[in-house]
Amino acid sequence: MSTTTQITSSALHYLTGSNHATIRAALETFAGDYAGDYDLDAIEADYTQAIQATLPASWQLAGDTIFGDVDDTGTLIDPADEATLTEISAAIDAIDLGAIFATHEATK
Repeated sequence: MSTTTQITSSALHYLTGSNHATIRAALETFAGDYAGDYDLDAIEADYTQAIQATLPASWQLAGDTIFGDVDDTGTLIDPADEATLTEISAAIDAIDLGAIFATHEATK
């Protein structure tokens, strides 16, 4: 039987080294002065889903917090070493954020 524990409350910083405190802040920075032209809630949902797809199967992204399953001894089932985090970071960098934004332009 496994349980879940918090891995981090700052997902982007942990996974990519980003200076953004939240995923939403990263999206707002990306959008810049044009943030009002987009449905940021929908973009955040799609981007979060895309990030989740890069994570080990036993990790769950909830908002800006990552949770991971642990075994009966409290050890993460899928621990992340530096190589794993580098791979995840590269996969997140490869997410086409421009394409996500393009699908959620706000109607005027």
